[in-house]
Amino acid sequence: MSDLTIPKNLLEKKEKTYPVQITTPAEKITEFTLQLDAGLARTNDTANNEAARLQAQARLLLEQAQLIEWQADIRQKIRSSSIRFKPAVHQDYYLYENSGDPQLTMISPDEWAGPSPYGACLAKVRQLGDLTWDVQHP
Repeated sequence: MSDLTIPKNLLEKKEKTYPVQITTPAEKITEFTLQLDAGLARTNDTANNEAARLQAQARLLLEQAQLIEWQADIRQKIRSSSIRFKPAVHQDYYLYENSGDPQLTMISPDEWAGPSPYGACLAKVRQLGDLTWDVQHP
């Protein structure tokens, strides 16, 4: 037999050896509690507004990063394109691509009588004075 023995009278009364309920005092709602709740609501509103502002900034930064990547891709295609003329500084040109073959021309997409023989127009570009390319959407 074990050293732990439960007195018989405890079981006869149908009592348990451990508590089955824990009571806590009721929360009192006071003017101070209401002020704290209102302050918490204002703090949450401020935090939500700040989070929304930061999300908008993050979207803007992502769009700017995507634009920079696109412009870098266009500049790379200009370097690998076949150019049959010497580009003049501050003159508008158009970059077309057909089956992975980029072509730089002086003819805008609006000037073709039908579809462009060079494929889709990727960008409108302009060579700057330092011989870099300013890239814009067509």
